[in-house]
Amino acid sequence: MSANFCFLVTCVVKKLEAEIWILRQYIRSIDSKISEDDKKQFYEISLKRYINLCIKYHQAILSSIRNVNSAISFMMFPFNNVIAVIVGMKLYFLMESTGSLYNITDVGSAFFTFAIICFMGQGLTDESEQLFHDFTMCNWIEKPYWFKKSVTICMTCSIRLLGLRTALYTINLTNVVKVLQATYSYVNLLWKLK
Repeated sequence: MSANFCFLVTCVVKKLEAEIWILRQYIRSIDSKISEDDKKQFYEISLKRYINLCIKYHQAILSSIRNVNSAISFMMFPFNNVIAVIVGMKLYFLMESTGSLYNITDVGSAFFTFAIICFMGQGLTDESEQLFHDFTMCNWIEKPYWFKKSVTICMTCSIRLLGLRTALYTINLTNVVKVLQATYSYVNLLWKLK
């Protein structure tokens, strides 16, 4: 996988993470932006506008993440196995050789790109977890019924954590562990076939 692809995925994921953070700030500031001191009619209108903007923003983020997942899925799906095989073979050849510094850095560079993408995917998942938490912590109990209903729907949509996904797995730090386990299996297999 090229460095350009890694850079592109990193930029896109960081942008999505920032968008979720902005939405979290909007949700946190519902009570400070719209106060009940205003007349009841104006309060409800302002509150409706504000929550509608938050909902539209949330839907736009969900749509963007779906688009990113469909765009990178075809490339990331085989990448897990390929990186495990490459790192496993490099480790095997490192154990077979005298252990030159070039071989050690070669193993690190092969794994580094993959680890960065998984780290970025973990950040996106963590930010979406905080989004759900912010929806639950906003002062929605004392609000009108339609507001409660809207926030409940948003919470329901936020239960499933957002993240980079392929057909079979989520790209996060757990995925790094799975690749390391597969790498260990490949190295063991090569070592026993020796």
